[in-house]
Amino acid sequence: MVGRKGAVPPSDIIDAVLTFKERVVLKNEKNEMYIVAATNQVWTDIRLYIGDRMSSNAIHTFVQKGRHGIMEKLGFPLKFKQSCEIVHTPILPDDEESPDDYSSNDEDDALPCKKFVFTFSSEEWDQIQPQEKVFKLTDKSRPMQSTRSYYVLPKGTWTPILAEHFWAHFQLPCCLSFRRGKVYPSGSVYIRVVGRCSVCDSRFNGTVFDKPPGGAKVLMHCTFRGNFQEAHKTTKKRRMIGPAMEKAISSICVDGLSSETYREREAVRLIKTGAPDPSLIPSGNSLRILKSQVTAGSRRHEDTLTSLALMKQEDDFKNIIHDIGCDPFYLHYHCADQIKIYRNYRKGSRPRLIIDATGSVVKKFLKLSKQKTSSIFLYEGLVYDS
Repeated sequence: MVGRKGAVPPSDIIDAVLTFKERVVLKNEKNEMYIVAATNQVWTDIRLYIGDRMSSNAIHTFVQKGRHGIMEKLGFPLKFKQSCEIVHTPILPDDEESPDDYSSNDEDDALPCKKFVFTFSSEEWDQIQPQEKVFKLTDKSRPMQSTRSYYVLPKGTWTPILAEHFWAHFQLPCCLSFRRGKVYPSGSVYIRVVGRCSVCDSRFNGTVFDKPPGGAKVLMHCTFRGNFQEAHKTTKKRRMIGPAMEKAISSICVDGLSSETYREREAVRLIKTGAPDPSLIPSGNSLRILKSQVTAGSRRHEDTLTSLALMKQEDDFKNIIHDIGCDPFYLHYHCADQIKIYRNYRKGSRPRLIIDATGSVVKKFLKLSKQKTSSIFLYEGLVYDS
């Protein structure tokens, strides 16, 4: 029994990669050759070159793993002499995995290792428990099977929760990058997660052996092996995704906290005395960029004047925004209730009006994306009621 034949012959993949060789293989400062990251545009160009028959990530994996001798064809030196021994690998069903995926060599066995258990509450498990995904199939050899379903951990949700549990156990500066989380509904284990520290290259393995009943706490048995006890030369931060991003947006954009205040509160919550700076707390610059992106995404238009003109036509603002000027910029706004209150006040006594101008409330902006406004003052008129 053999697996299904690939949709793209290996020779076609190799030819396509060699066509883009100058963009696939680069050299660093030490004149060492390396393969560009999976996020590079070249993998998309290769995917389109072969007729969109293979994903960009699959092409990158094909090259990174050195399949069918492609590394030698790209000019990389041979790192080992290939053996002529034929190894018969057992074929496993879809819900099983090869033990080679998680085996370690003798050198790895000599590295420090920690074993621990994550305990997920029922609320946390509700967020990260596997979900069924259904995909359409276009396999002509199986016309009667139009879809295929399998279970996956929800994208962008489970990794921040695992990273926070890891920090709570060890208070290490390691920045865990989770490569994959596989679900085996009928396998010998239920969930297996693999990750590594992007600084010290220590390896993380987490396993949930049995499918838990509803409403119960869930245990994940974990091992962490590597040089995690050595000082990390650089400090890396985890990318904000899922619950971590939602929490930051709620605190900064909704509650109005500054970036540094949010970082201070997270530090008080996470860091114990003497502990290093965790990778969980985002940098101030990344928080400011996130706030800028959220603010820009909530605008009616990228140009401020155009946004104000659009708001003036909306039901919520058409009786509030009255006059808008461009050169110089000004905006008059008031509601009907304010005018009514002032008229009633004027009937009973001689009105006295106090006007205050504040210059640090409204930010400058580009008019029509070309000319920046001068300083904008917020004028407020107050009546004195004795």
